[in-house]
Amino acid sequence: DDVTKVAAVIPAGNARDAERESRAALSRGADLAELRLDHLGRVDAAIVRNLAAAVGPRSIATLRTTDQGGAGGPPAGIRSSLLNEIAAQRFAYVDIELKADGDQAGELRKIARRRRTVLIASHHFSKPADDADVRDTLEACAAIGDVAKVAVPGADPEFAIQLVDLARMQAERKRRFVIIATGTTGMITRALADDAGQEIQYASWGQAVAPGQLSLGAAKRLR
Repeated sequence: DDVTKVAAVIPAGNARDAERESRAALSRGADLAELRLDHLGRVDAAIVRNLAAAVGPRSIATLRTTDQGGAGGPPAGIRSSLLNEIAAQRFAYVDIELKADGDQAGELRKIARRRRTVLIASHHFSKPADDADVRDTLEACAAIGDVAKVAVPGADPEFAIQLVDLARMQAERKRRFVIIATGTTGMITRALADDAGQEIQYASWGQAVAPGQLSLGAAKRLR
């Protein structure tokens, strides 16, 4: 299935709201709900299992570190065991980070494969980067995940168009990827997500979590 999936980002503060908001977004036409586990006030193995049982097959489990724009989440010491637990559940996708989780990626990939869960390896640049850096980072993510995801602040519309070109090249090579220029200057990378062959288009459900994110309704209409 080559159609770009639209994922509604769910930054709920507790597990009950995360489940309710996910079901609502899926009923409104989202293909996936991205469960931002780092936004939960409390997250442990039992909460992960409950969310997986409720909406796992139609969701992305993401535990974003603060370095990568996350909301906090669990202490670093339990991140590793929590990711093992997440990968062992029936989520459609699990997002791991290039820097924080690279050493653990092989193990997580093995666990995820048993559940036919797709591993997204991601990196979010905190400041604008040049084209070569973006390409190198994309390759590094592709080496450890099934889907490579890179997000970088959009310096200007010209840079965003370069990223659309890079996306189209990835699609021609039959790679699975997400390439986003964040901010309003980068909105074209989101608007052309399906056209450029991206795996997932992340859309806001309520309040946007990332600058330049399109609403679920807008993302669906563009597709």
